[in-house]
Amino acid sequence: MFCKYYMELTLLDAPGARCLDGSPAGFYHRRGRQDRWVLYLEGGGWCYTPAQCRHRARNEHTGSSLEWPRTWAGAKFGPLSDSATINPEFHDASHVFVKYCDG
Repeated sequence: MFCKYYMELTLLDAPGARCLDGSPAGFYHRRGRQDRWVLYLEGGGWCYTPAQCRHRARNEHTGSSLEWPRTWAGAKFGPLSDSATINPEFHDASHVFVKYCDG
């Protein structure tokens, strides 16, 4: 079994922590052991021209936090999984998934 505990969204209230469309940047987190952490930085690539950045700013997956759900079930595999079978070393760690949205 996996994803017993959902990850909660935190949106940042800081002037420099913004997505391409100006919405707040954020991350998902799930509390676990306080002495063990997994920090996962989502990749997304770079926009090289103003036109590419404008296009990404209209896409909720690469340039905006407006459509992000308040909770996320987490990963079914890899370092964010809460399954002891799939992720024996880090299933009970505190997990942080930093969403990509800045181009």
